[in-house]
Parts: sequence; C-alpha cells; structure tokens
Amino acid sequence: APLSFAFVYVYELLCGVGATPGEEGLAALRSFGEAYCQASPFEGNRLMGYLRRWMRDYAIYHGVVSAFEADNQLSVATSVLTLMAAEHAQLREAGLGPRITNTALSAEVPSRDQVFHALGEAASYHIGQSRLAKDESVLLTQVATDVFAALVSHCAKRRKTDFVEGLFGYATKTPYTMFSAAVFFDPVTHPNCELRVSPVETFICANGRWTQKFVCAAQDRNSDLGLVMHEVDFELRRQLNYAYPLKQRKVPKYVERMVQKAVEARLKERADAELARQKAQEEAERRRITIDRTKLGSIRAAAALTQEALLTDEERDLAPAPEIVAPAAVAHAEPVAPEMPAPEAKAEAPVPASEPAPSPAGPAPAPAVADEPQEAAPEEAATCEAALTYGLTPLELRVLTGLLEGAPLATLLGPQDPFASVVVDTINEKLFDLVGDAIVEFDGDEPHIIEEYLEDVREVL
Repeated sequence: APLSFAFVYVYELLCGVGATPGEEGLAALRSFGEAYCQASPFEGNRLMGYLRRWMRDYAIYHGVVSAFEADNQLSVATSVLTLMAAEHAQLREAGLGPRITNTALSAEVPSRDQVFHALGEAASYHIGQSRLAKDESVLLTQVATDVFAALVSHCAKRRKTDFVEGLFGYATKTPYTMFSAAVFFDPVTHPNCELRVSPVETFICANGRWTQKFVCAAQDRNSDLGLVMHEVDFELRRQLNYAYPLKQRKVPKYVERMVQKAVEARLKERADAELARQKAQEEAERRRITIDRTKLGSIRAAAALTQEALLTDEERDLAPAPEIVAPAAVAHAEPVAPEMPAPEAKAEAPVPASEPAPSPAGPAPAPAVADEPQEAAPEEAATCEAALTYGLTPLELRVLTGLLEGAPLATLLGPQDPFASVVVDTINEKLFDLVGDAIVEFDGDEPHIIEEYLEDVREVL
C-alpha cells in the first residue's frame, strides 16, 4: 500500500482504533511496522523513522513499563548515578553537602568496587579492562577511587560545581510533546502521573501537559574522566616498574600530582603491611615453643620434691616417700615393664586327708617341664606389650584407659598419686613416638584424649 495509507493506519492505532490501548496496541504497532518494512523496504524505513518514537511515546502514555526494561540496563546512565551517589555521600560526611540535591539518588552509599566499576563505564578510558586490572586489581581499585575522592574534595573547595555534575551536567526538565508530527487526539485528559523509564529519565504529566526530566545532561562516556583514569593506569604502572608501560597523555598538573600522591600512599601502605607481616612471622617463630625431652626427667624429679614438701606430717606418715631419680639417670633410663600387682592373699584351705601335707622342710619341687613358656591371658599380654613397648606404668595405663572410657579424672587418681598434670605429661612423652604429637590435652581442669588419636590409643591398649 502507498506510504500515506500506512501512516493513516498508524494514526488509527495511536488513537485506540482497531486495538485495545496498552500492550495490545503497542504489539500491533510493532508488528505492522516490521511487516511493512518487509513488504516495502524503502517506504518502511521512512515510516520507522517516525514509528520508533511514536511507539515509545505510546508506551509512556499508556504506562507499558515492560517496554523500558532494556533502558533500565544502560551502563553509562547507571554509572553516572553511582558516581553521583558516592560524591554526595562524601560531601555529606565532610559536612559540606551537595550544591544541588538530586532526588533520583538512593540513600545507599556505593562500595569501593561499585565506584571503580562506574568509573570504568562512565569514562572514555575503560580502566576496568586494563591489563593491570588483572594483575593488581585491588591496588588499581584503591588508587582509582582515591583519586576520584580527591577530585571530589578539590571541586568542593575550589569550584562552583561538584565534580560529577561538572562532567555530566545537572538535572534538566523540559516540556515534552507526545506523538510529535502525528495525527493524535484523546478526548479525555490524561491523568497526572510520573513514569521513570530509565535510571536517568523520567516523564511527568500534570494537567495534561507532559515534562521530560533527566538527572544529568550528558548520556555518553566522558573524555575528561577518561584522561584521569588513563593517568592512574600510567602512573601505577610506572611506579610498579610494570612490564607493559603506557605512554603518558597530557593532563593538568594538579591532576598529575594528585595521582602521584595517591599511588605513593598506597604503595607505602602495602610495603608497611608486608613489613608488619614479616615481623609478626618472625615474632611467631621466636615465640614458638620447643620441648627438650632430655630435661623431662629433671622436671619430674623437681615435681616429686615439690610434692614431698607439700605433704603434711600425717600424710607423710601414711604415704611412702616419693622416689627421686637423678636427672641423668632418668634421661638415659630404658623403659621398664611395670610391676604386676600381687594377687590378694587367700585363706588357707584345709588339706584333704587323702593328699599328703606339704613338707615343712622346703618348697615343693618344680614342675617336670620348667623351660616351656607359659601362655599369658590375652588381656595380660596386651597390657604387658603396651607397657613394654612404651614404658607405661600401671597408674598411667589406668588413667589412659579411664580417659578412653570417659571416666572423670577424680575417679582415676588417688590422694597418694602424683598430680594430674605430671601424669598427663608423662603419658604424652611416652606416647609421643606413636603419633608425633601430644595424646592428652586439658580442657579446663579436665584432661581428655584428642579425638583424632582415639583409635591409636585403643590399638595400643
């Protein structure tokens, strides 16, 4: 059909003829434009020159918010808002406050990483894609945001406009004509409304008149901010002696000094942190405890003397004197099998009349086969093996077995036994070769076997 007929059909759709106003009418406009471009490419391109704006106005007029989802992802616009929010937060913290309050900004303060990302998106030089960002991302982020904060403070003190507003302009508000150049009429006055179609653009209708509002004038990447970000990348590479240097571009002297100062401060901070880390590591090495196992014998001997000195006269009369072993003798002593407890004395049973009474002249003769070894019970064999291999005394075996079964320490040691710490230290020393570590540790006043060594202790016992 001729182009005029296509325009007439579009006017009908704009006025609500042939389709329900809203998403249905917007879909009809879009499908007709695409079909007409395929049928008549030349006339279709001329029609689409108008139809693109009319479809956007149609979505705004009827509040079809889904049509602007792509606009909400504009990287430059959202980055400008992020930088504005960071600038206003810094000014408020300094007690200065922004010169012009922007109602489009949220109260949330952007993080350092968000500001760095916004600098890369809003500047003509995308510093986030620099090669240095892969090797020194933290340092580059710190320096770039430090320079941004310094420029914000500089403009607040020396200029009449804030830094971000000076780069991208202040908020603008201008009258707007819906469906410009189209034949359009609505017999009903449009109700008052406000529709935000992107982070930087808002449409307002009041008494049937439309207004278009931008939070900043510029919508493209800024070249002045790009020079600053390039200078940050250049200076940081220079002071790091980076393998891939940049060629310096011409920037104002105060910006050059500002970047140099920021880089030097961050490099000094990193050097100081590394020096502090090395000192802490050296101090930890110096404070590391080493145990001289050859001196444990003398420690036990001194503990025995201390225990003897603390006994009262009544306790000393009841308890046998502690055996004090010379340090040298203890250090070179071989593990000795513990003395097995003597069997309890049994009452003499009457001798049957049929059996002869034992001769009072001497003991009974030895068995005929005296050189054959007697097989011990399994429990006794295991106990003897543990005692012979690791030199554990009956007291130490009793304590270790009780701890393995979860018995309280008070039930394992009597009043005449050594201190609990002395017994635990002796057990740890003797079983050190088993796991290469202490077997028993104290949790407050109660000792317990370390969980990861429970199976090793069970196997030993």
